[in-house]
Amino acid sequence: MGTGKKICRIIADITKRDVKEIDVKLSFEVLEVDSMLFIQVLVACEVEFEIEFGDDMLYIERFSSIEAFIEYVDEIINKISG
Repeated sequence: MGTGKKICRIIADITKRDVKEIDVKLSFEVLEVDSMLFIQVLVACEVEFEIEFGDDMLYIERFSSIEAFIEYVDEIINKISG
């Protein structure tokens, strides 16, 4: 399963939605993900992908869409994989 699909599954689990409702073009706000839920998403992604988010990336406002978040996670994974 690719990064995007795993992240969509994580978001679906945390928001208690069907994964089919998670469109990567949507913002977290549209999915009613507040800052507390966003931190849960971050922590779940850190565990799933064995990565760590910098303090400056802990703000939901940093990501205009789920797709932007997925791209950022991919960047972190690629840096680690080197």
